[in-house]
Amino acid sequence: MKTADVDRPAFSEFPDMVRISIRLPREWIFSLSWTVDAYEGIGFVRTDDALQGTVSLFCPIEQEGEVLALLEALRKEGIPLEVTERRGASSSRGTRRYFLGEREKEEDSEFF
Repeated sequence: MKTADVDRPAFSEFPDMVRISIRLPREWIFSLSWTVDAYEGIGFVRTDDALQGTVSLFCPIEQEGEVLALLEALRKEGIPLEVTERRGASSSRGTRRYFLGEREKEEDSEFF
């Protein structure tokens, strides 16, 4: 079955979620998905195209900073992943590109 044959909810069906598009070698997709799943409540990974190594990571708006920090840590550990896009939900800040290592400074730094 091809990826296009699978019925998937549209991004707009997740109104309080942020979608982070990621490209990585396909052999790393399971590891990324497993790692995100291990952090219960932080988000979930959906494979968009396994052959191309593209996935979407969905997370609650409130968890975006933690998810981006996790992706940066995984990249530093040797997982060759690239964040290609970050798309906010309808109530968030909109669409913007995000590159690991260029994280914006958090206003509320008491947690870091």
